[in-house]
Amino acid sequence: MNATTEFKVWASKKKGHVELENRMELQYGVIRSGQKLEKNNDQIWLVSRQSRQITNSWQLSALEDFRTQFQPGFTINDDNSKNYISNFMAPANLELSLGFSYNRIKNLNVLVSPIKGKVTFLLDDQLSQDGAHGVEAGKKFRSQLGSGIFLDLKETEILPNIFYTSSVNLFAGFQAFSQVAVDWRNDIRFRVNRYMSTNFSSRLVYDHDVAVSRDDGTSGPAMQMRNEISLVFILDYSK
Repeated sequence: MNATTEFKVWASKKKGHVELENRMELQYGVIRSGQKLEKNNDQIWLVSRQSRQITNSWQLSALEDFRTQFQPGFTINDDNSKNYISNFMAPANLELSLGFSYNRIKNLNVLVSPIKGKVTFLLDDQLSQDGAHGVEAGKKFRSQLGSGIFLDLKETEILPNIFYTSSVNLFAGFQAFSQVAVDWRNDIRFRVNRYMSTNFSSRLVYDHDVAVSRDDGTSGPAMQMRNEISLVFILDYSK
């Protein structure tokens, strides 16, 4: 059994040449494994963008992106023992971007940020001492300065009753510019009726600074991918 609760809010406002856009996504899911319930989905994602039109195609934009989770996370070993790997605000990622948005393609916004700051918080004593999630052992946060690109495709009907949403977040620190951190999310929604849909979601994450336990027993940088199929009931207050 797999059960997930998902709450999404989008809000946008445009006044003259100024546009404000906010997004909040909250997800929490569990799966039954034998007689136990294990967490399989847990995220808090807050995004805010402020833009001012400077030409017909380009905006000057500032973007704030914050991500963490609700509860502790574990990996399960072959002997059913657990390794503690995460918690609320451990890690939490805050990204502040300043750059230019291209918005002439319908439903697609592309933000190019020559200057982008990234702060990783690790507000947990055990994980801090372990030096988890790219933070130096004993430290509670790590700050980086670099450049990035954020592509955001709003929900678009690609075929009758089939809708596609995608976001790609890229970051390269100035100290190691060739090492690009990637967070790519995709969602395909198959609409059954106004109140019910079937969703296929995927997320791909790669960060050279984060050590991941591999299948061969080693640990180091690795691509992580998660796929999920779910039945969704919709309450839409936008109309």
